[in-house]
Amino acid sequence: IFLIAEITNGYELFIPLMLVSAIAFFFVKHYEPYSMETKKLALERQIFTQQKEKNILTSISFTEMLQDSYSTIPIDKNLGDLVEVIKQSNKNIFAVADQRGKFVGIIELHDVKQHLFNPANFSKILVRSLVKKPAAVLQEDQDMHAAMDKFDITHSWYLPVLNKEKEFVGFISQTRVFNKYREILSAEKDLYE
Repeated sequence: IFLIAEITNGYELFIPLMLVSAIAFFFVKHYEPYSMETKKLALERQIFTQQKEKNILTSISFTEMLQDSYSTIPIDKNLGDLVEVIKQSNKNIFAVADQRGKFVGIIELHDVKQHLFNPANFSKILVRSLVKKPAAVLQEDQDMHAAMDKFDITHSWYLPVLNKEKEFVGFISQTRVFNKYREILSAEKDLYE
């Protein structure tokens, strides 16, 4: 601005130039919130922004939230085999895999509860008939933003995580993510007040 004033030997254009500069700044800031230096980092979620929810989600590790202590049941087993797995587990959801180890679906305990009280049918009912497709599936290379988007869309409490070979890796629990979110928020609440 001062350079133009010196070049034109006068300050007649000073106020219109300041007005144009201010309008241009606010116009660009509205459509492009990040500077050229930080835009790439912001799109990759490598820097913190003014949106505290996104900042907290960025700081939560996807692999830290992954629970891999879940049992996998082969699809060719029967209900009796499933009952044995249920007895040894404290979980209420189980992954089902085919003969090659590829993920097929899930079995939730509340879906098979009515069958558990009739031991005569344990050998007749196959796991194949009890399995259902999950509402959504996560890939192990995704981030927490993608996981939370799928939780919001599906309203599920657990989502299975698969690797690139479509093998079951574990589950991510929405409850566990929210607990970690609350923990980080309470530890850093002074940053956001």
